[in-house]
Amino acid sequence: MEVKQLDNGKSGKFVVSRNDERIGSVSYTWKDDRHISIDYVEVRSDLRGNGLGYRLFLEVMNEVRRQDLKVTPVCSFAVAAMERTESLWDLRK
Repeated sequence: MEVKQLDNGKSGKFVVSRNDERIGSVSYTWKDDRHISIDYVEVRSDLRGNGLGYRLFLEVMNEVRRQDLKVTPVCSFAVAAMERTESLWDLRK
């Protein structure tokens, strides 16, 4: 999977592609210069139900960690994914 970040300074989106085909995205809002809220996790409708959303979320969290950011999950999917993944707890603000 390839993760590309699109950002306008106030909000943005991590777009995830596989074989040059968009499979989903994670939308966020900047809270301060090192803190984002995860507002929405989206997976292409024909790919839902097989754990791809969780794998997409983990890819994005790897990028968040690389950028040394903190996260507040807002959407129910992000809240549940962070709660069940102890290795992400240090990213939560």
